[in-house]
Amino acid sequence: MKSIHLGAVTSILALAATTALAAPCQPLTNFGAVGTSVGNVLTCTTGGSTTATITGSGSGFDVRAEGDGWAGQFATGDAVLYDTTAGSVTVDFSAPMTTLNNVAIESNTYGAYTATADLYLDGTLVGTDSYSSVSANTPGSIPSFSADIPGGFNEIVFSTTNDSGDFVGLGFGFTSVPEPAAWTLMLIGIGGLGGVMRSRRRMAVATV
Repeated sequence: MKSIHLGAVTSILALAATTALAAPCQPLTNFGAVGTSVGNVLTCTTGGSTTATITGSGSGFDVRAEGDGWAGQFATGDAVLYDTTAGSVTVDFSAPMTTLNNVAIESNTYGAYTATADLYLDGTLVGTDSYSSVSANTPGSIPSFSADIPGGFNEIVFSTTNDSGDFVGLGFGFTSVPEPAAWTLMLIGIGGLGGVMRSRRRMAVATV
């Protein structure tokens, strides 16, 4: 891979905002302008009240973009979070999520690699997805993870083989488990619809 640092790349798409700042994490440049360094622990919201905390393996992330300080398999111009130390990147959620998509990791060293996403619920492994590819300067060719965990997950650990240095992130797509209040509103709505339908049936019978 071609980068200022040697290492591994991870695409992290669709994270949202720091809890305190409420600034969306997508685009990832909301963490900082391309070319800047940010902290090792980034806290965001994925939408609604669910927060996501991204933790790198080293001293911090750099904000990069495909074709601008980073050359690999992401689409040209895609923002990436570049972890400046080899090792896994962990994402923790404040509430369970059910679906993971639009996420990829890429080894920063040219050659074949296998990318893995391990999904946990309260410390128990509940799902794993992986793919194999060849790290090269071929923008737009990176695969992505896809996982659907009906019971939910609240932590993801991303890792890749052939990782001699760092991690980078592009973006996450997550679908959350509906909150209890949302389920209550849905049930009330369904119940109300049923009541209206029963009332209409009674009116129809009365007019016959």
